[in-house]
Amino acid sequence: GKTESTGGLGDLENTEHKAHINQLAQRLREELNLGDEAEQLIRQNKSEELTDLVRKRREELLKQKKANTEQDDIEEQLYNLPPGTVIGNGTLVTGHVAFVLTAVGGTEREMITVETAKEYVKMINLDPDAIGEVVLSGKSFGIEESKVFNTALSACRYVTRVDLSDCIAGRPEDDAHGGLELLANAFEGRTLKSILLNDNALGSKGIRKVRRLLQGQGELEQLELGNTGMQERGMAMTKELLLTARDPHPLKAIALHSNLLTTEGSIKLAELLCHCPNLTNITTYGSRISATGGEAILEALLDKTKLVHLDISSNNFGDGACESLAGILANNPDLVTIRIGNSGLMASSVTRLAHIIATSNEHVRDLDISSSQLGKSFIAVMNHFIDSDIRVLNLDENMIGNDGAESLAVYLEDSLPNLETLLVNDNNLCSNGALAIARAVAKKPNFQRLEMDFNFISEWAITEICDILHRAGKPSSVLGKFTLNDPERDEDDKPEIKSDEQLKREAEKLKQVEEDLEYLGKAFNVSVDDDKGELDDMFNSLEQAAKEGKEVLGDGQDRGVIDAEDHD
Repeated sequence: GKTESTGGLGDLENTEHKAHINQLAQRLREELNLGDEAEQLIRQNKSEELTDLVRKRREELLKQKKANTEQDDIEEQLYNLPPGTVIGNGTLVTGHVAFVLTAVGGTEREMITVETAKEYVKMINLDPDAIGEVVLSGKSFGIEESKVFNTALSACRYVTRVDLSDCIAGRPEDDAHGGLELLANAFEGRTLKSILLNDNALGSKGIRKVRRLLQGQGELEQLELGNTGMQERGMAMTKELLLTARDPHPLKAIALHSNLLTTEGSIKLAELLCHCPNLTNITTYGSRISATGGEAILEALLDKTKLVHLDISSNNFGDGACESLAGILANNPDLVTIRIGNSGLMASSVTRLAHIIATSNEHVRDLDISSSQLGKSFIAVMNHFIDSDIRVLNLDENMIGNDGAESLAVYLEDSLPNLETLLVNDNNLCSNGALAIARAVAKKPNFQRLEMDFNFISEWAITEICDILHRAGKPSSVLGKFTLNDPERDEDDKPEIKSDEQLKREAEKLKQVEEDLEYLGKAFNVSVDDDKGELDDMFNSLEQAAKEGKEVLGDGQDRGVIDAEDHD
């Protein structure tokens, strides 16, 4: 309350004192955010009132600082945890904060209870505004459990991605649909970019339960409704909800695999696709799409130019789809995934499409041409991809046979250097063909998965395949299971197990053969390491000599007469 120049605050006539007053007012304004009220108290010489005002302001600032510190601690928990850190059964992914409550691979499904639900939502309640993504897949929610989550999730104002896949299994239908409706309604009014509802028994009734989640989504880019029992009515409702929100719609990726679309549902899907100009991903495998429905879908895709993922496999599009597929492939040079296997295409059509893929889709990494009746012609198809960077190749159910398997092994020696996955299930392979393929893929540095079930491979060959992959440094998980394999139909004999004495004799014989080759090479001025063509010339000359019964390479050494068998 005192200054160095005067005895008190009241001497307002003193110029120096006025300067001190102005400085004090300015300092209180800057440091404590005290404005005109503090300056007025100073000028009125009300020291006690000023002191009370300053004390109260300091207390307010201390409380604010404490609150900020607590908020910082919460944010540190949410943002500074290492990726994958598990808290309870929830995982917080740093950067883009996600609340993840999902079944870990191989673990038993958890039936959520009200008590566990209350524990799980504690992490959400720490800071709802920090949550941008919610994943609840692989758990099972009923109505009462979903009420707990509904309250917590409704406070998450900035969620843009929601995954409610496989979250009602094992519940009675009314309890399951009621629980899913509560979970979905928690995100009503949010502007979502991604909605995943896979593996829930929805049907048209279930679609009505989640309509408040889907309606108004004019910014939605990804929608997955795979294995949901989707039929014509459900597809019609989905189309109406999306196009009512926005037309044309910005949807980029749609997945409707493993459904019951048939012809009518496929036509409704096609009508939706016609209004999605930015489409990049479409997945409809195993959805019982007929030739008529497939024609409608392909027609809707013909004007698309941004596709990167096309999976129409395991449907009955028929061979008539070849023409439309050719146009789609040619119009979309950025395609990375092309899965057209088991779709009713004939071998000749697949051969034609393979040529288009090789010339138009240089970025393809995942190719499925399974169940295309290729037989021996599969090599002609594969020759289009010698220089390709394919990583995943599905050749299932193509009647390749044992000879074809050995041809494939030779092909793989110099082709597809970055191959990671090869599927040759159900191809009439016997042991020798399977072994040849295993030896070829074992040399691929990035190879991760080999499946060859439903063939005729003997146990001894499977053991040898495991050894081949193991010696190449591949983990045991590389080789798929042989649950449908039929070793009794193997036409290849088990190799003879030879004694040490037999192996020694064969080694000596091999050494003699090598010496003979070297000796013969000197006479014809050819090294055994030379070009194969020159060696062939040498042996042709020897064979001719044998046919004429001439003695060769006599020069004082008793080498005898070479006959045709010796030549072989």
